[in-house]
Amino acid sequence: MKQNSNPIEYLIEFAWASGADRFVVNNAKDELKKLQENNLASPVAWARINKYGDLFDPRLCNNIHVDQNTVVPLYRK
Repeated sequence: MKQNSNPIEYLIEFAWASGADRFVVNNAKDELKKLQENNLASPVAWARINKYGDLFDPRLCNNIHVDQNTVVPLYRK
């Protein structure tokens, strides 16, 4: 799981692995899906994150040649 680039999905999976109720986990997944469909349809830019949590190297396109575990999509509201 991409801990840095998809932290919400990571936390949902962590909750499931830690023994959270199946209903709660599935509800969280459904809410995340709704959020992604409505508000997070497509990123407007991408940045990279280092091991300290610092964002750097913002770009308008995703460079597929870098480690995708360090790439964070950026959205606008």
